[in-house]
Amino acid sequence: MGRLRKKKMREDIAERGYFQWNLIRSLAFGERDWIVLCAIFFVLSDTREFLSVTGFCAMMLGVFFLGPVFGMAIHLTTKFLYFRRKKAGKLPQTKEGLFRLTWAANAICAPLIILTGWFAFDLFYQSVDSIVKTVSDTTAAAREYAPQ
Repeated sequence: MGRLRKKKMREDIAERGYFQWNLIRSLAFGERDWIVLCAIFFVLSDTREFLSVTGFCAMMLGVFFLGPVFGMAIHLTTKFLYFRRKKAGKLPQTKEGLFRLTWAANAICAPLIILTGWFAFDLFYQSVDSIVKTVSDTTAAAREYAPQ
């Protein structure tokens, strides 16, 4: 094996290692972003609180479903930025440069994450309110028409 081929193999291994590390980091960022957003949404709302069954369910559903989606969005954005820079020949040469690349992807995805998180949070609570209203209306109607 020639020296250039060994160098290419090392670069490929380093790139694959970076993408694996970035996937783990991005998934952690996605989870963290959801938890922070959910906390902000609870603070901004007057009627919704975390210390309830509904609040806990909203947080956990977001952690299990929205966090990984946010993480994958960050990961794919980082990959896009990485390959764009690689094509231009301007790859970061240090670990800090790679960190900055991940933070840039997080900043690019932030508006999408905030909007999606807000709509998902609101949709969850609207669904719960609708179910509670339907059940209470059905129960009231059943009591009204029940034989005395």
